[in-house]
Amino acid sequence: MRSTMRGGWRTMSNVSLGRLKEAMDAHVMHVYPKELVRALDHSDRHGTPILHEQPRGKALATLRNAKNQRFLWQEAAQLNATKQSNIVIDVLYNELFKKIEQSKHVLARTKSLFLQQTLLAGISTEEPSIALVALQKLAALDTTLIPQTIRNQCVEAVVRLAVEKDTALLIDVVPLVKQFNVTVDEHVAAALLDELFHHNDSMALLAFASSLPTALVLPLSTQCQIFVSMLRQGIAYAEVNAKYLEIHAEFDEVSDDNVLGFLLSRACMEGAHDVIIDVLECMEKYAIPLSTEDALSLYHALLVPHGTKFYENAPILVDEQCIVDLFNTFPKALPAATTELSLAISAASFLNQHQVTTALFTFAKEKNISILDVSYGHAGATASSNDRQRFNSFYKTNHKEGKVVITQQWNVQDPGYHFSGSLLQFMCKLDAKDNVLLLLKEMQYYHVEASESDMKHVLDCLTFCPSPVKPMYNLYQEFPHVIKNAPIALTQGIVSLLSEKSKFEEAMQLYRCFVWTEAILLDHSIFSELIYAATKNKMASTIIDEITTQATQRGKTLSQLHSQVILLCQKHGDVATMSEMLLTRPVDLPPLSDDDIQAVIATLQSSPLPFFKRLPKRVINWKNPTFLSLTLIASLETRQLVDCLELMGMAIDNAIELSPESCLACSKALEDKSLDAQFAGDLKLSMAALWERSVDSRVLQILGQL
Repeated sequence: MRSTMRGGWRTMSNVSLGRLKEAMDAHVMHVYPKELVRALDHSDRHGTPILHEQPRGKALATLRNAKNQRFLWQEAAQLNATKQSNIVIDVLYNELFKKIEQSKHVLARTKSLFLQQTLLAGISTEEPSIALVALQKLAALDTTLIPQTIRNQCVEAVVRLAVEKDTALLIDVVPLVKQFNVTVDEHVAAALLDELFHHNDSMALLAFASSLPTALVLPLSTQCQIFVSMLRQGIAYAEVNAKYLEIHAEFDEVSDDNVLGFLLSRACMEGAHDVIIDVLECMEKYAIPLSTEDALSLYHALLVPHGTKFYENAPILVDEQCIVDLFNTFPKALPAATTELSLAISAASFLNQHQVTTALFTFAKEKNISILDVSYGHAGATASSNDRQRFNSFYKTNHKEGKVVITQQWNVQDPGYHFSGSLLQFMCKLDAKDNVLLLLKEMQYYHVEASESDMKHVLDCLTFCPSPVKPMYNLYQEFPHVIKNAPIALTQGIVSLLSEKSKFEEAMQLYRCFVWTEAILLDHSIFSELIYAATKNKMASTIIDEITTQATQRGKTLSQLHSQVILLCQKHGDVATMSEMLLTRPVDLPPLSDDDIQAVIATLQSSPLPFFKRLPKRVINWKNPTFLSLTLIASLETRQLVDCLELMGMAIDNAIELSPESCLACSKALEDKSLDAQFAGDLKLSMAALWERSVDSRVLQILGQL
């Protein structure tokens, strides 16, 4: 369960190095201002020595004088600036500083400034061990000698380099965070927690995690490591789950409401077998059974080597008893019952581990547990001829003994409820297209209807994927019983087709299957989607008439249909199609509703008044206060000054009081110092006339502040 925060570190290290250099330069300027440096240089009769070129004895003698110790860090800074950092390490640090650092004559300030340069040299030469030693020695000094900014950036730079070059060093950085009193960002925190996790130091990991600011948002992989560490430390499941639920909403990829199920699926996905065992032990302890999805993930993790695809290569055979052992070891988490054993048999069969399938059938026989009929079918359909004969023999024997359960997948009380659908979704996630097609054929044969989620997974796997194998219409032709009752997924599929003009006819073909045969169900939003696409692509009016007629026959009013198309135009920012819809709006429809007007204004990029004037008069109710208010606000925002005064004039002439929001928009416009003075005066007068008789407290308050 490795943290995923390791990508892009080199780029970030270069940025960190640049910031660190700038911070160190600023610190030196503060400690040794230019005036002080010039005075010291002027008082030195012998000039500035070049320590790395001097005989070592002479250089050491020079540095014994506290007044000369500044030459050490000054020279190191110059060498770093000229990309000669190797000299800083090899000569100044190894041959000079190490000889004098314990001397009582060496100033703490000298140590601090030189070790900062040594750390910088270690980062520049990509030698993390040197950088770490420098950081450790800096942490041993009085931290007040080093600004907080430099302390933070030193730790950050060392961590980033260690992540690139030698992660084993990270474990030594952890205590320095507290010792150095630094604040780390989420990237550094994640790297340090990751190393603690892989040193199996759960106690230190939790202590470090608890020291981090509560506002720090750690990546999901790091949060998983914290949860696993909590379990390993024996913290109660309820407490861990409560912590998990706190961060549940922060991550889109988190849908499981149970921390153990979530951790198990993550561990299975990453092939983290040690974590899998930890989680299963906890589920066993608290008698929490695996969900169908988690059980399938577990079987896949055990039966397929991590990082491989079982359908692309010959299977690598595993221990035939591996899943039987799970049932024996974790009887509460994985109870040996009809549903659970049948699922394991089907999974092993689809994953081409038929020796495991055989062991599971034998185990079920020993335990006197009946198996679902579909699982026998899965075993036979995926097996070689020899294995198939053996599975047929199992089926015949058990059927005679009444040990075969006839699956009722539509019955929520049945042990086989949604059995094939669960397998179907899982095979879709694995992109195992052949197995998906096999399951669809089985479901078609038994008249098993796919759920919305089943159908969405199928479309993503077979139709809307980089290498599609089944267009939607082919799915309808081959599996009509399966796909007939997933209206939302099918509608979304048709909408996906509508995004390409060339596939409009295919979309209409599927739509007509719904209208003419009712063999499949579609969501009623399909009508507005088709009308939008047809109008946008300038299809024949007969097509729009056809769709409109069918929509009204199924309970949609024409006004509702037009409003929905306008909302689609807003969603896509499509002014051209919206204009066409409004210009051709049937004469018998009422004027646009307030919601329609709001959608139109939100879609336009400029002032709406000229746009509305181009429309037939029947489309707009020009005395509608909401229309005038919204249009005035939009005109003010785009500084269409003439339009603003015209709209206010309409309202005044017809004694229409506009909304407090439009009054506030006028007031804010007057605060703009760049506003034309004449317009500002006209606007004030219009406001006074328009809201002269208003009793609205908000309007009165705004007018009172003018």
